[in-house]
Amino acid sequence: MLWEGMRLVAFGMVVGLTGSACLSFVLRSFFYGLSPLDPITFLGVSIILATAALLACWLPAKRATRVHPLEALRYE
Repeated sequence: MLWEGMRLVAFGMVVGLTGSACLSFVLRSFFYGLSPLDPITFLGVSIILATAALLACWLPAKRATRVHPLEALRYE
């Protein structure tokens, strides 16, 4: 469960970083003191979003492992 969620996050990060890198050259005039491909900014935002996504995937998966499979099937 966790692996599937993080795989989607990785795909989204690749698409998002590619799109933001392309868009940053268009919006270059709005950046003050930053280069269009500032690695610290891109890395920092990626780490924050990946951490939030990891928690969003891990907490429900942890909660689901506490339920006994027969109990879950009984309610179906």
